[in-house]
Amino acid sequence: MSREESTRLVLKNARLLLPDFTLSGLHTAVIKGGRICDVFAEEGALTLDEKTDSVDVLDLKGNLLIPGFTDRHTHVAQQMLHGRTSEQYPMVWRRILVPFESALEPEDMCVSASLAIAEMLSAGITHFADSGGPHMEQVASVVESSGIRAT
Repeated sequence: MSREESTRLVLKNARLLLPDFTLSGLHTAVIKGGRICDVFAEEGALTLDEKTDSVDVLDLKGNLLIPGFTDRHTHVAQQMLHGRTSEQYPMVWRRILVPFESALEPEDMCVSASLAIAEMLSAGITHFADSGGPHMEQVASVVESSGIRAT
């Protein structure tokens, strides 16, 4: 068994958003192998096999625990254009976006993807669907190293 498979992340003192859109009392969530494997009220007991389990504990101090979000329409190739094209309609695609993406080198795509993914992760986005662009193999490399999921 690898360390990743045996390591558990325990998130204690977490509040949950319930199906009726109310907040729960404090709960503990256990994550193993990158997936939530148990959630219980704070009164519950967590048992671990200390010989086979490694545990990292994080106190959420009553903060909300939510699953990661998915952004279903991204353009990571255009990250470096943010804030630069708002006054350029109606021909923004032909005059700016197409020439910009056509000029991107593989290294530029690494930078653009890294910036886009950093912004997504900081906003709680853990999965994205990109529309494509040049040098997508560079994007795939950045995705793999960042841990985010992408399609």
